[in-house]
Amino acid sequence: MFTGIIEKTGKIAEVAPAGPGKRIRVEAEGLGLKVGDSVAVDGVCLTAEEILPEGFVAYLSTETLSRTKFGRVLRPGYPVNIETPLTLEKFLSGHLVQGHVDAVGVLRRLTRRGEEAEMEVEFPQAWGKYLVEKGPVAVDGISLTVVRLLPRRFTVALVAHTLRLTALGQRPPRSLLNLEFDLFAKYAERFLG
Repeated sequence: MFTGIIEKTGKIAEVAPAGPGKRIRVEAEGLGLKVGDSVAVDGVCLTAEEILPEGFVAYLSTETLSRTKFGRVLRPGYPVNIETPLTLEKFLSGHLVQGHVDAVGVLRRLTRRGEEAEMEVEFPQAWGKYLVEKGPVAVDGISLTVVRLLPRRFTVALVAHTLRLTALGQRPPRSLLNLEFDLFAKYAERFLG
């Protein structure tokens, strides 16, 4: 379980075939991980298989590769957002994020206005029922608030801190984005539907 508050940015240092999946080496120092720990990489919950001085190694299953943008964007040098799991000592500053990506969206527009920006994201229509204005959404693992909800698109506001300390500010238009919709909305639909 995560909060969507990004602790560090890192980069994909190596991508290697590993049976039906892939194994990646991520460069991100000072995470305090141990072998077996969960770690969110661009919002995808992975298991640290090996800890290195400069980062960690993780395996991506065929399910992960097919459900997330990682099946299409993995390459050395690719910048990623990193978050270690929620602990009882951490503040829940964002919202509850599982690290289980629901869909892949597309960055349609990033409009900068001084120190902030508005980002417009296109998403698969079936997931729109889990979005409300002023409700949470995780974009590449970042806890954000929906500002405007349009058919198949939503906008979020990015403050200077988010632009500076996450990889979102480096994403050009048409970039693929991992999306995780509100956990409580999904459970509410399951129990009430």
